[in-house]
Amino acid sequence: MKKIFILSVLLTLAFGYAHGKDMKDLITHRDNNYKYSISYPRSWASVTTTHEATRFKIVSNNGKGEDDFSINVRYVDELKKETPKEFVDIFKANLNESTQSFKKTLLNFKIIQHDKTFISNQEAYYLIATFIYRSMGFEIPMKMIQVHTARKGFLYVVTARTTQDRFDSMLPTYKVMMTGFVIHPTVD
Repeated sequence: MKKIFILSVLLTLAFGYAHGKDMKDLITHRDNNYKYSISYPRSWASVTTTHEATRFKIVSNNGKGEDDFSINVRYVDELKKETPKEFVDIFKANLNESTQSFKKTLLNFKIIQHDKTFISNQEAYYLIATFIYRSMGFEIPMKMIQVHTARKGFLYVVTARTTQDRFDSMLPTYKVMMTGFVIHPTVD
């Protein structure tokens, strides 16, 4: 019993240290059309999305920061009968195709880490990548973590990105936010 209490205290302190005041007050957004919810820090604000498959996007510092987090969802009929595990196996087998697709739109895109994982208690595939974001004559070195999974035909892609120099300090917050992403069960 004493070991459990000590472990609980240590985890609480580690969580508080890693996430600071930002993680104390969470907001939950629920999307009933695409069957998910996400909990995120109150200091992040929802912003207008520009990609048609982006269902939800938030930005740090009340919408004025340099860190963002988005959820893309689209229905893909070919995935209707695939289990999350089968989807992950297909995604992993076709990772080179995905990489080529990214390289067409993101300058210097490079996957630096990737593997199987879990999100919303189901199998998923993540990648961490670097790239250059270009706009108005500026070139900004960026880094992102992206998690892919599918359920009952819906393809879910959860992405968190920031500048390369901030990524390591933001990763604990991104992981907690991804833990707050829940795909809701549907009735067949």
